[in-house]
Amino acid sequence: MEASTLKQIKTAFGDYVKDFVHDDPQQHRCYEVKVEHTERVAREMRGLATALGWSESEIYIAETVGWLHDIGRFSQFQEFGSFNDFDTINHGQRGCEVLESWEPLTSLTEEERQVILAAVRHHNCKSIPQHLHGQALAMTRLIRDADKLDIYHIVAKELKEDGFQALPRMLPQVNMDAPISPDVIEIIKRDHVCAYSQIQSLGDCLLLQMAWVYNINYRPTFQAIQQRSIIENLVTHLPNDNPDVNELVQDIRDYVEIHA
Repeated sequence: MEASTLKQIKTAFGDYVKDFVHDDPQQHRCYEVKVEHTERVAREMRGLATALGWSESEIYIAETVGWLHDIGRFSQFQEFGSFNDFDTINHGQRGCEVLESWEPLTSLTEEERQVILAAVRHHNCKSIPQHLHGQALAMTRLIRDADKLDIYHIVAKELKEDGFQALPRMLPQVNMDAPISPDVIEIIKRDHVCAYSQIQSLGDCLLLQMAWVYNINYRPTFQAIQQRSIIENLVTHLPNDNPDVNELVQDIRDYVEIHA
């Protein structure tokens, strides 16, 4: 891919998003938030791909995936008024459907196009399908890392502003005053992952997100987590008198340290 192609895709993405401008300020802001997230993830993709020493063409493809990874979110919200995949549609699959017939990608080679489609399709899957290989696998791993980095950024911002009071709107079962669940601690210790459906408190949610480190794919991502003090910032919002929590947090710190 060439720089001029990336520029054309960025312009086309902006034009696509304009079709979803809404008169209602609250709904309009929902679209804006997704555009802002997209811009940051695209920057993360460029930075991570550069740190990995990828070729210029691969870096352009990586940034393209960043720009397009959430393109399915816009029609999802238009149709359902929600970004919740569990209650609506899989936004990764929707994004792939949008892009399959998207004219701006027709100038790419078929291989480049298939890499982008695979990364968009699988960026939000529970796990990466075993059939992916080569650049499609590498790009899928990278977008999953970049997406997590920006979600860390968003959570840190929410915690700083108001203690993440928006969380119960996203996960209605959450009680912000509830203690950390021993079950969540055990699940993360055993499986290194936890489902959002099992989250009952703010502390549970933060532990779940800290445990994402076990699914990070690339060393530069671990380095970014360490350099930005992501784990340490989240820890300040957890109780420090629970030995099981402290043990789990230390395991997570050690994992990041080893892989950074």
